[in-house]
Amino acid sequence: VPSTHLRAEVTRVAAAIPASADVLSLVKGIETGSLARMSEVIIDAGGVAPERVAVLSGPNLAGEIARRLASAGVTVAATARSSDRLYALAAESERIEAFPADVLKPEQLKETVAKIQRTLGPIDLALFGAGMYVPFDIRNIDLDGFHRTMALNVDGVINGVAAALPSMLARKSGHIAIMG
Repeated sequence: VPSTHLRAEVTRVAAAIPASADVLSLVKGIETGSLARMSEVIIDAGGVAPERVAVLSGPNLAGEIARRLASAGVTVAATARSSDRLYALAAESERIEAFPADVLKPEQLKETVAKIQRTLGPIDLALFGAGMYVPFDIRNIDLDGFHRTMALNVDGVINGVAAALPSMLARKSGHIAIMG
């Protein structure tokens, strides 16, 4: 998709969601680069209040945020391709539930989001943190590694947004955050 078309679609979607201070605070928290601070901003701003549902992808980057949200009373649906790490994260708190899913499989991800909503209720925050980085030297680029990185970091995020956004738009409520 050409970037101008993607930018126009993101702008159109963003215009459909009412602007609010909590989204601005969330962005401000992301800019600090601190996961702990980001967790506090999400909770303090009311973007995800206790008794709400947050979906987090990627157990490594999102794990600390999942722990902090759970300790604040938020129900967390954790998704990841790696079942072992996912279930280990879920075992840390009764407020964290594991939902194995691969962000590179859009239909599977849509089914997982539907299952999360049936099980836990509407998603108030979808935080996409699945990603990878394969260092490379442009003179000796590993094209397979580069394409895997791009697929996970770009396609995975778009697949996640495509899975979570429709129900948020339908109820005119919810937040999507992308980290990485």
